[in-house]
Amino acid sequence: MFDEFLHWRSADDISQTGHLFTSNTLLPVGPYYPGVEIVTNALSMLSGMSIFHTALIVIGVARLLMVLSLFLLNERLTNSPRMAGIATIIYMGNPHFLMFDAQYAYESLALPLLTFVLLAIELRQVASVRFNGLKPMAPIVMFAKIQHKSLRGDLRWMFVTILIVLATVAVTHHITDFFLDGVLVLWAIIYMFLRLKPLYRSYVARIALIGMAFSLVVALHIGNPVVEYISSFIKLAVTELNHILTGMSTARPLFQSYTGQPTPIWERILTLLSQLLVLSGFPFGLLCLWLRFRRNALAITFGVLVLCYPLVQVFRFTTSGSELVDRSAAFLYIPISTVLAIMIIQLWPTRWLTWKHLLSLTTTLLVIALGGTILGAGPSMSLLPGSYAVAADTRSIEMEGIQAATWTRTYLGPNQRIATDRTNQILAATYGKQRIVDSIEDHVDVSPIFFSTQLGPDEAGIIRTAKIHFLVVDMRMSKERPLLGFYFDEAEIGAYQHTRPVDPRSLTKFNAISQLNKVFDSGNLVIYDTGGLINAPEKH
Repeated sequence: MFDEFLHWRSADDISQTGHLFTSNTLLPVGPYYPGVEIVTNALSMLSGMSIFHTALIVIGVARLLMVLSLFLLNERLTNSPRMAGIATIIYMGNPHFLMFDAQYAYESLALPLLTFVLLAIELRQVASVRFNGLKPMAPIVMFAKIQHKSLRGDLRWMFVTILIVLATVAVTHHITDFFLDGVLVLWAIIYMFLRLKPLYRSYVARIALIGMAFSLVVALHIGNPVVEYISSFIKLAVTELNHILTGMSTARPLFQSYTGQPTPIWERILTLLSQLLVLSGFPFGLLCLWLRFRRNALAITFGVLVLCYPLVQVFRFTTSGSELVDRSAAFLYIPISTVLAIMIIQLWPTRWLTWKHLLSLTTTLLVIALGGTILGAGPSMSLLPGSYAVAADTRSIEMEGIQAATWTRTYLGPNQRIATDRTNQILAATYGKQRIVDSIEDHVDVSPIFFSTQLGPDEAGIIRTAKIHFLVVDMRMSKERPLLGFYFDEAEIGAYQHTRPVDPRSLTKFNAISQLNKVFDSGNLVIYDTGGLINAPEKH
């Protein structure tokens, strides 16, 4: 998957250089959150396995941690293994569980750690209550003294464990870290409103302060672009939504790829039905939660977080904000699964269950899981197996592109400044070890170089200003529209609005320019050396 290439590059850089925070032009914020890469490299060095095979083990263990932590957290909350099992099944139906959070990326490790922290804090509070109840009075039996000492040691170890995992989350994934801080702050505030304990004495409040301190230390690290990275994304989504609401632009078409291919009817029905089942369960779930768990601060916290899910759905009608909706599901389904499981246990207790009830509940859970998986998978054209597709991420990775990228490393040398399309960017950055020029790191839109039918002064100026050493041209861009809606990145001209493929003349114009030297040609991929153009004197 696309993100896996970005983290593979960071992990490989750490392995080769022995240093953290090496530059990653395709994901500038990634090197500042190297948690998953650190774990991968440590295991790779100890075992002697490759980065690839070690990454599979790391993500596999992380997913096991996620499932076990979620089950135990729900069991701790409700004292019901049945409810915990149902909640875990519901969570597995979230759009990101099967694919996105199974890839080699920082969220895939940070999310299980977040769930583990919530479990550890809840267990620590239970142990703390037992500890306070065992404080020795005048004559006390030896057994009570031993138990008192044992619990005190448990509390210390649990506190140390929580701190270690909090710090790990802070250096693994920014969004997960910020979400965890928000949950802890909300949890502490609800503790205060429930008058379970004064805020200054709240254990959760202290953990929340420590967690925010960790977050600030990492976010304020010199060079960390996380604030600009997240704020620009949110600003773009809000601006686009505002334009849609005010009639300045139209909403993103649903159930249709950017190439115009419609989603099959059965997939539409399952997707809509799964979301309707989840949303329709909220009122009843929240009512059941209030009736049974209104004195449980974490349960009430989950109830409040559930309300965020329908609110963010409005961004699904925007091109940039639709990713925000999908990414939020992995986090918000933690409380959603708890609330819906509470509803199921409350409305259908075991003693009332018949085979008809079991069949209907099983069917409902199956629809939620299938609909969520289809929603998270995206257009069917982006899935494997299948033939090559333009700008389709996984479906765009093939041997010709890999061999071209490997050729650049062998014959051009690493760290050459290269401009190319999205697919060849990740191949050149990983297999070729090249320095990609793009709008994310360099704030340079290279698409006019490839879209224009002539290499005029403006296009030549981009090459000179950005010091682009090589152009990698993929001729297949002239055959299909981009499945993702853009060829290079979201900042390109006409992103999400391409009505036809790139004009072939735009991609072949480089052959007629004497200052460009063709150094590689595999049929679909052509590489040009721009040295003659960069070093040539400008005409005035």
